[in-house]
Amino acid sequence: MRLHHTPVRKVVMMLILSGVAMASHAENDSVPDFMRGDWLLVCDNTLLCRAAGYPPERYVEAQRAGLILSRAAGPGTALTGRWVSTEDMAETTPLHLWMNQQDMGEVLADGRLTDSQVGQLVAMATQHVDIRLEGSGIVLPLSDHGISAVLRRMDAVQQRLNTPGALIVKGSRSEADIPTAPPKPEIQQAAVLEAQLRPISTSSAQGQQLLRALANTRAAECDLSEDYLQYAALTADKALVMKACWRAAYNAGSVAFVVDRNTFKPLQEVTFSATDYAQGTLSMMQKGRGLGDCFYLKRWVFDGEVFVVSQENSTGLCRLFPGGMVTLPRYTTRVLSP
Repeated sequence: MRLHHTPVRKVVMMLILSGVAMASHAENDSVPDFMRGDWLLVCDNTLLCRAAGYPPERYVEAQRAGLILSRAAGPGTALTGRWVSTEDMAETTPLHLWMNQQDMGEVLADGRLTDSQVGQLVAMATQHVDIRLEGSGIVLPLSDHGISAVLRRMDAVQQRLNTPGALIVKGSRSEADIPTAPPKPEIQQAAVLEAQLRPISTSSAQGQQLLRALANTRAAECDLSEDYLQYAALTADKALVMKACWRAAYNAGSVAFVVDRNTFKPLQEVTFSATDYAQGTLSMMQKGRGLGDCFYLKRWVFDGEVFVVSQENSTGLCRLFPGGMVTLPRYTTRVLSP
């Protein structure tokens, strides 16, 4: 394996690290994430918004809890709340929600907040709020830093500002003016000839042809040079080719192309950070940092011509929740099986 002095690895890692918390969504016409203090807002392409609240950043205890506030787009939809903890404590220990030294009642066993608890939290959101879960000697704090700004942004994204149903900036504008939720895009996934990748030696005739065909693409900029490529026939005239591209401390990625099976001409560059392929689905999964407390996932499915983005998720901020606190969809589709 030969290492080239090119900027690809550095650029890719910057994109991934920013993508875990604050990805841009120009490719998928979705809404940019919004972070303020210890809160993060992620809205998907159907404008279903999820606000994730975390413990204060200075809080370093392993036992911790966060809060997800979710609301679908459209008039008359309700805000719902759910606690997420590093252990399933609510199933074994009765936990109560406390705000500003007031007991707001027990949290349901599955972590859901009651409508009353959600309402009380929103009502106090513009003030300083001491929020915590308590029970059987357990005290789990939640930061209020950023909650008001994040909920106001949720209202703005869903075009609720100045309506009676707005969370923060209420007014008399008609609820009828609020747009309904955009539908999920549908993707008809195509059957593929080869469900798994197979190696092709770069010293073989076919490997040499592929390398020459990719010479004027971003594959030539990759940091890594290995002695094989990965190949899967998709249709009678198209194939997927992947080439190891970069490797960092705890992530790696391959550049992925759809090529003409006869001429090897590149037809589509899908990504330069692919990590897996199976049965017509290409995936990228990257850690936000080595602790493994935040991840970024993107998937593409083959529709018979090209790979189309079918899913994009993150697990939110890197805040010591093993595996990430919760899945926060950024882009979602309905994939129809072949």
